[in-house]
Amino acid sequence: MKAKNIFSNTYLKAGLLIIAGIFLGWLFFHNSGSTPANVETEVHEHGESEKRFGLAPCTRK
Repeated sequence: MKAKNIFSNTYLKAGLLIIAGIFLGWLFFHNSGSTPANVETEVHEHGESEKRFGLAPCTRK
């Protein structure tokens, strides 16, 4: 009966909801640190004819 009275408190419910939200946000969106910070993930290569004749359509290196 006493536990029922404790969880009927509005401030306690709001506090638990905020703590649970922060925990779930951290759980889903935290950085695990296993990936290096400066990794370029996009592969960008030009075809053989573009390399041979210098006709690369962009200036990306």
